[in-house]
Order: sequence, then structure tokens, then C-alpha cells
Amino acid sequence: MREVDSPHPRFRELLRLARSQGAVASTSQLDALGITRWRRSTLERRGVLRRHLGCWVIPALEKSSGARDAWAVTLRLPAGTIVTGAAAAAFRQAGGAWPHEFGVSTPLAYVGVGVHLRLQGVRLMRKAFDGRECRVGILRFADRTTALLDCLEIAERPQREGLLDLFLQRRWITSDEVEARWRTRAGPGGPRRRTAALRQAVRQAKDGGQSKAERLLTRALRGGRMQQGRKSGWCASHPVRVPDMGCGGRELRSYRIDVAWPDCKLAVEVDGRSFHSGDGAFESDRARRLNLQGAGWTVLEFTWRYLAVDPGAAAAVAVIERKLHDLRARPPR
Repeated sequence: MREVDSPHPRFRELLRLARSQGAVASTSQLDALGITRWRRSTLERRGVLRRHLGCWVIPALEKSSGARDAWAVTLRLPAGTIVTGAAAAAFRQAGGAWPHEFGVSTPLAYVGVGVHLRLQGVRLMRKAFDGRECRVGILRFADRTTALLDCLEIAERPQREGLLDLFLQRRWITSDEVEARWRTRAGPGGPRRRTAALRQAVRQAKDGGQSKAERLLTRALRGGRMQQGRKSGWCASHPVRVPDMGCGGRELRSYRIDVAWPDCKLAVEVDGRSFHSGDGAFESDRARRLNLQGAGWTVLEFTWRYLAVDPGAAAAVAVIERKLHDLRARPPR
């Protein structure tokens, strides 16, 4: 665009400023550069400038929606505002298309207790910040865990379970961190801050597993009174490192077994349609099974459909119990 490449000092200064602020500049900054209201309207019609959250964005410089939103919120709200939600998560290497897919792309910001402000297009958190703060220049934003949990709190109820599963599967958050947030909010004034979304997340985290299909199995195991943890019990999302049989065992692969009995090396894998579809996933699952078996693990697989239809979950528990009996009855090698 001709104006963006213009040698005029005012535009060069605007470009320099916008590059340092996520492609964003405030109206007062444009005024200080001598870019009048009439000139702004002209540039907006030509697509050189675009309004966003009360600021001005130069689309040609825009690289990250997270940086854009964070800067727009920071420039428009008082000092001390802390950006959270999807914009803050993107700064902490948790970006992507998921905010739009789960309906949590609305910018969020903590403005403090008793602050009566409004900014169209931004959801303001009028409460004390209870996470860890990070800074980049004048930007103040929440740490990744706090930002992701705040996304869970604004998500619609049908979307929350899948959103938390996504965070757990990508290792962006752990079940312990969800429960820690719950305990933090039990302090002075805490019980009133325990939202329904956080309560649902805590229940989901306690169930174990990182998908709805895995939680069906863990609930069935508890219903069948099968021992969890300790020396001979089951563990959800159990981490292992095993040789890669595809390269002759020269390299190690890291996996998390959906449900495992480490004492006798029994691995139970649950195939949910959402995360095990497509040719790439099929090949990856086969290689994973081969590597686990090569390391001495016995692998049982159940599908979402099998577990969801009565009495599939109970039948799966019976199969697991028989396999455990057989494995433990074997003489030690």
C-alpha cells in the first residue's frame, strides 16, 4: 500500500511505533504524530488503517492476533491492567486457532476490584488477579496456566470439556494446576469466586485421563473398585520412554499411556474418534503400539463406541481384570 511505503516522516514514525506495539497505535499517538482525524478516515477507507478495540491497526504489519489484542487493551485501559485469556496464552507459546474453535477469542483483562470501566469488545475481570504476572516491555499479562484457566471460565458449558482436554493433551496445563487454582480460591473471599466452570474443570481433572473416552474408562475402573496408584494399581496418563522399533531401537520415544499398570506392564489405550482419525493418526497409533510391545508392554485397546454403550465399560473392566490375573500369574523372567 502506497501510504505504508511512503517516505513521509509522519508515516515512517507511525510504522516504527506500530512495529514495536503489535501493529497497533492509539488515537492519541496518531494525534501526536500529526495524523489528523480527516487523514485517519482517508487511510481507513484505503485499508491502510483499521479500527480495533478503540485503537488503530496497520493490517500490513499485523503478525499475531494475540499481540494485537494485548497491545490494544494495554493502550486503552489504565496502567496496571493485566491481559489474560487467549491473547496472554499466545505470548506463552499456547497460540493457534483453538480460541475461535471454542468461542473464547474475546480479549480478557484484569482491571481490579471496584474499577468501573467499559471497553467494547473486551471482557473485563473486575476482581483481584490470582495468578503469576509476566511482562514484555509495558505489557503485563497472565502466565499461561492462569490465561488458559480464564479461557475455561468464559467458555460455554458444552465447550468446556473439550477445551480442557485440548489443554491437557498439549501439556499446556496439568490436573494438579487446575486443583491448585481451586484451592487458591478457597482463601479469604474465595468460595464466592469458585465459578461453575472451575468446578466442572476440577471434577474433570480428578476423573483422570485427557479425553472423554479415557474418563469413561477411569470411572468404570473406580466403579469396579480397582486399586489406583500405589505399587500395583492403575495410573492415568502414565509417562514412559521406550525404544523406537522403526529405527532398530537406537532412539527413544516418549509416550503417555492412557491407563497403565506399571507393575506388570499392562497398557490400556482408549481410541476416541476426535483424536485418532485420519491416516496420519492411524499410522502413529500403530507405531506407538509396536514400540510399547517391543519394550515388553501388553497393550489392550478399547474404542469410545465400545465404552459408551452399556455394558461396554463394565465388560472392559472384566477383560482388564482377567489380563492382569494372567500377567501376574506368569513366572518372573
